[in-house]
Amino acid sequence: MSIPLSENFYDNSDSDGSEFLDPVDDSDWEDVDDIVTKWGQPLVHFVRSPRKVARYLCEVLPWTRIPGEAVMAAAEAGQWGTLYLLFCQGGTPNMRAARASPPDADVVPGWATRDADIAFVLFECLNERLQVDWYPLQAAAHSWEMGYKRDKQLKVMRYLLEEGADPFALFRAPLARHKFFRYPCETFDEQLDSTYDVDGGELRNIPFTKFGTCSVLHSILETGGQALPFFDEKVKLDIEHRDPQGRTLLHSACRSIVGADALLNNAWNYKPTQYSSYDVQPSLFHALRLRNADMLAVDSRGQHIVHHLLSGGASDDAIHYTLTHLPQLANQPDYHGIYPLHTALQISRCSLGRRFENYAKYIEQFFAAGADPHARDGRGNTALHYIAASPIDGSDEEAKVGILLFKRFLELGVNVNARNNAGRSPVEIFLDDEDSGRSVVYKLPPTRSFHGTSKKNPYAYMNLQDLFAETNVDWAQRSANGQTLLHLVALQATPLAVDHAEYLLKKGVDASVKDEDGKMAADVAEQYGRDKMLNLLRPPPPTPSVEGK
Repeated sequence: MSIPLSENFYDNSDSDGSEFLDPVDDSDWEDVDDIVTKWGQPLVHFVRSPRKVARYLCEVLPWTRIPGEAVMAAAEAGQWGTLYLLFCQGGTPNMRAARASPPDADVVPGWATRDADIAFVLFECLNERLQVDWYPLQAAAHSWEMGYKRDKQLKVMRYLLEEGADPFALFRAPLARHKFFRYPCETFDEQLDSTYDVDGGELRNIPFTKFGTCSVLHSILETGGQALPFFDEKVKLDIEHRDPQGRTLLHSACRSIVGADALLNNAWNYKPTQYSSYDVQPSLFHALRLRNADMLAVDSRGQHIVHHLLSGGASDDAIHYTLTHLPQLANQPDYHGIYPLHTALQISRCSLGRRFENYAKYIEQFFAAGADPHARDGRGNTALHYIAASPIDGSDEEAKVGILLFKRFLELGVNVNARNNAGRSPVEIFLDDEDSGRSVVYKLPPTRSFHGTSKKNPYAYMNLQDLFAETNVDWAQRSANGQTLLHLVALQATPLAVDHAEYLLKKGVDASVKDEDGKMAADVAEQYGRDKMLNLLRPPPPTPSVEGK
């Protein structure tokens, strides 16, 4: 197809302001910007100027194929005119960079149904290496450059859809878990768990090796990209289309990092005070609900919309609406026995995006909808196990909420001495601080030990006596290998561990009890060089007095 060079073709918003098609010379290569650097193809340099693209295609590149990098760069820069020219010359809206990996590259079989709380890294926009696997629709939907030029962004995305961009094209995305983001007593998954922890400040440099497969639109919804063009009347959208995890569009919208309550027409500049079922502009959640999305659908893990709402951003209205109209979901677990109650407690352990008190509020709403406070997850954990494993050390206020929530479950009759499938009670999990204990001692990645509280600070605001002082906890309890609670704290290096040991001694825990290996708690402290602990558990003999002095 010949390239149209009519003056009437060019859109001023996409043009560089030139009135003539100047010859391409060396001076045109001087002003290199971020998009040029990222996509790294010669034609990419001209994507901001349809005029220069046209000249380049006519005089320099008439015999070669259009590179996918040029289409990606034009979509990210919001250059509709450039996209038009590229498509005229054989480019397509589903082109990707030459370096893009196949959707199934390094994907672990069965990853989508595993009983593990591992998920897509939602901040891949910070890692340009991962954007190489994207499609033009994603480049436009997540363009920082067009974040405050919504009309330009919408125009480009609508043009891509008109030209046949596939909203359900598959690509691979990295998987990871946060350091404290694991279920109590979850086992290590060699195929899915990395030997490092995700730190948001290092996302640009993390060598991701674990991948799953996702669809373009599901990803845009989950990562908070611009979604409005997909809801245009002329877009024939399969509202129940499933991604490789079995998630519907509603599931992904519920997981959105900007929140299911984010207004559909205002995704970039949302305000929490604007969220309401009665807004003139619908939220992501209600936009899909009003299109008759299946509210009872479950994904490949058996998770429904309440599970996903708890995993996303602000969703107060969506949760309230769902529990009001579908209260049965409050008591419906996934295929691995995880109830919404457990999901709320699990995510609150990390306080990702919302304060602990928000999850406490949701839990009360679950109770009002009929949730069973005694429910155990597939690993046998009660709600008390989850709270005991929570590193609530952000503030005194959050600690108070955690303590009140713990006592709330006790009031509802949850057994404080109940053991999970691994044979561990809530107080054992609370005391078994993995980061200063076994994972450090045995040089293991923290993700290999799924027991303790993983306290971030030497002193946590939620202390042992705060939770268990007024309960009927069995202080003399012993583990399967005969260890007492003192054995658990004896190998830990934090000052808090010594405080815990003092408290346990006051509660009558016998320091002379030996485990199956014949070791007392003091022997454990001595083995790992915990001098302060050893002095407490095995005080040095008094210095003998010298006669005559």
